[in-house]
Amino acid sequence: MIIGIPKELKDHEERVALLPEAVKALVDKGHSVLVQKDAGRGCGYPNKQYREAGAKIIPKLRDIYRNSQMVVKVKEPLLREYAYFREGLRIFCFLHLAANQKLTRALVKANVSALAFETLEDKRGATPLLRPMSEIAGRLSALIGANYLRTDQGGKGILLSSTAYSEPGRVTVIGGGNVGRAAAEVAAGLGAYVEVYDLYPQHLGKWAKAYSNIELIKSTPTRIIRSLRRADLVVGAVYIPGARTPQVIRKSMVKEMEEGSVLIDVAVDQGGASETTHATSISKPIYRRYGVIHCAIPNLPTLACRTASQMLSRVISPYVLKIAGRRDFEKILRDRELSTSVNVYGGKVVHPEVQASMEKN
Repeated sequence: MIIGIPKELKDHEERVALLPEAVKALVDKGHSVLVQKDAGRGCGYPNKQYREAGAKIIPKLRDIYRNSQMVVKVKEPLLREYAYFREGLRIFCFLHLAANQKLTRALVKANVSALAFETLEDKRGATPLLRPMSEIAGRLSALIGANYLRTDQGGKGILLSSTAYSEPGRVTVIGGGNVGRAAAEVAAGLGAYVEVYDLYPQHLGKWAKAYSNIELIKSTPTRIIRSLRRADLVVGAVYIPGARTPQVIRKSMVKEMEEGSVLIDVAVDQGGASETTHATSISKPIYRRYGVIHCAIPNLPTLACRTASQMLSRVISPYVLKIAGRRDFEKILRDRELSTSVNVYGGKVVHPEVQASMEKN
């Protein structure tokens, strides 16, 4: 199979889907790999390394799409890429279709076979391709939130760490999945008092034992609004595989927060955990609403692009090999794990959660 790796188009997106070592593994299995010029340069992997791994360097994006049977990338295709969609093309990347009707319609219309990293579930029901980026995004959210609490950034002037003469900052994390746990760990490590709200907090008990300053609380609207009133930093970390994120943080709740508080909505890819969220970018990361600093960067892990590319490439490589080795797409649909990644096939939305989200909107 001919596999194409394009250079990412999203604002300041410097990650690359596959490292040279993964390219070599594909070539060794008899596949051909096309890499767009400078696709890995921003995260420290120059064209020379890809050539040495057996890839062919292609200057133009359009030629990556036109000459590839499967395109493997990091983030969802942007509008410019829709023109290159065609019947039979396979795309494997983060898609987040539940919050992107325009892309969904374009994939369906062109009869593209679209497979999503974020919905692929292993035999235990975990999401192994989403987890690495979730961990990075969660860790970054705590660090970025701590930064925006600074007075010179417009924040309320709170240090998350406690001192001999002051109490620690307060961090509220909504959602106890991979993002939420990573955010809570970093915030707790900085010395903050952290509340993690989840529908099933008892499942997190073993993990939380290592942190004396993390409290697990069952998520209810009343409890969340009480926590937000006192919070310095809030992290939206709600995720349901394939589905649009429920907006558990209501506009009325944000209005109750103190001026200069910070809301980092990591769930923005799936629509956001707050009614007050809209996507920002690395170029323009924040906006204020009701006096609260909002940050909702869809490609947050690219701020650690080298680490993120290394992690992503190593977890997706085995699956890329599997998909490339199954020329008959029906074999993918019969595979217990790979089938969960299929969002669009045969001119239809086939993932049940994505389908349900489309019907609601």
